[in-house]
Amino acid sequence: MNSNKISVDAERKTIGNVSGKENGDRFRILLENIPSIAIQGYRLDGTTTFWNKASERLYGYTAKEAIGRSLLDLIIPPEMRTGVREAIRQMAETGECIPAGELFLMAKDGSRVCVYSNHALIKLPDSPLELFCLDIDLTERRRMEEELKKVNSFMMNRELKMVELKKEIAELKKKMKSQLKK
Repeated sequence: MNSNKISVDAERKTIGNVSGKENGDRFRILLENIPSIAIQGYRLDGTTTFWNKASERLYGYTAKEAIGRSLLDLIIPPEMRTGVREAIRQMAETGECIPAGELFLMAKDGSRVCVYSNHALIKLPDSPLELFCLDIDLTERRRMEEELKKVNSFMMNRELKMVELKKEIAELKKKMKSQLKK
């Protein structure tokens, strides 16, 4: 079985000593409140069915605003929508998730948000296939990488200047020695 696709046995009522309902409640609360992973659930047509608090912070839509609307209209930039529709269709047909990777998605204000995005398929008995997207915000990491590039560039330029200055000093010393010999 694909590790990204989760199926639930309808006959299984307990997990360990915890009832199925208690376990479901526990995981629902966890997923709704996990602070650093934005999770969106959606149907094959793109209709959003789940939107956690981290999604609210990252993308700017409240769960009330997002649920029932198309995920494609909410966070997928226009130039990516055709490809995402195709990826959803492919995941539904094959049962295989698209590979995780870095993407630039769209916040409510239209700004781009860099995320590392993972996908999962969930098929419960007597329910349609549901897709989930789990996004980790990379904005701060990208900002730090850009800052590091600037610092490295500054240091490299400084090093080159130091080499040039050392050469100039050596030439001046040579000139001074030759003038002192005269």
